[in-house]
Amino acid sequence: MNNKGQSLVFFVALIPLLFIIFAFIFDTSLIIRENNRLESITTSAINYLAKENKPYQEVENIIKENDKEINILIINNEEISLQKNVDSTFGKIIGFKNYEIKTDMTFTIENEKLIITEKRK
Repeated sequence: MNNKGQSLVFFVALIPLLFIIFAFIFDTSLIIRENNRLESITTSAINYLAKENKPYQEVENIIKENDKEINILIINNEEISLQKNVDSTFGKIIGFKNYEIKTDMTFTIENEKLIITEKRK
């Protein structure tokens, strides 16, 4: 019996599945990159507040200079919470227009050392 036709049908049926998997990997890597970037900005803002004693408004301006799309939820003496919406590249196909990422960190100074803790969701 000749199986060439079956193999071709199987391969053609597999192409959309492979496309979906690669799209998921691409969107996930984009979210992870932006999350790491947001955490880095949050840590830098904490350093400005705690170590360099910059005023809140100046720290907010520095955050906005790094990324205008960041929403500042909380910024005070012991906590910074930032949020950003990341546009989905391939998720739009299945209805996800964007993903929301958020960092929420608290900080204290003990024995002249800065201690940063990330709140878990």
